[in-house]
Amino acid sequence: MRAGWPALLVCCLFASAVLAQTKGEEPTVKPATADSEAPAPAPKLKRHSPRFAAIASAVLPGAGQVYNRKYWKLPIIYGGAAAFGYLIATNYREYKLRRDAIVARTANPGQVPTDPFADQYSTEDLLVLSSDYRRNLEWSVLGAVLLYTLNIVDANVDAHLFHFDVSNDLSLHWQPSLTPQ
Repeated sequence: MRAGWPALLVCCLFASAVLAQTKGEEPTVKPATADSEAPAPAPKLKRHSPRFAAIASAVLPGAGQVYNRKYWKLPIIYGGAAAFGYLIATNYREYKLRRDAIVARTANPGQVPTDPFADQYSTEDLLVLSSDYRRNLEWSVLGAVLLYTLNIVDANVDAHLFHFDVSNDLSLHWQPSLTPQ
């Protein structure tokens, strides 16, 4: 499983570079010459597609943020994915270890337990610990699903607000006036 990570990283970087290059391209318009009578048509600019941003983030998490030019969100997405991946793997490993110990103890009730927890925990304690690790595993999976969903929603909302004006001058210049009657 670890052998696939470098390939995934290379694919992510390649997709990010491709999306960043295609985003900056704008159609060019040739200037009207003196012998042509009709003026050149106005350039048709590409719309920033929220649908494409959402689909790109669904296929490759973070690709929608790259499309929206919000590069600073990539470490947050991949850091969260790494954290949830670690939590899922750790909680599953600990849950499985304790579950296997419980199965070994209940399969041979009259014998001395040979699991790694024989001197530390009773069977009832292992049941409690096993349920705790299973609950933590379920919460970790739920957190990873929420992070994935938030990634898609964020890309969609950012694409909708891509052309929104956030300049420093958003004030209202209102001056009262008198109108004679």
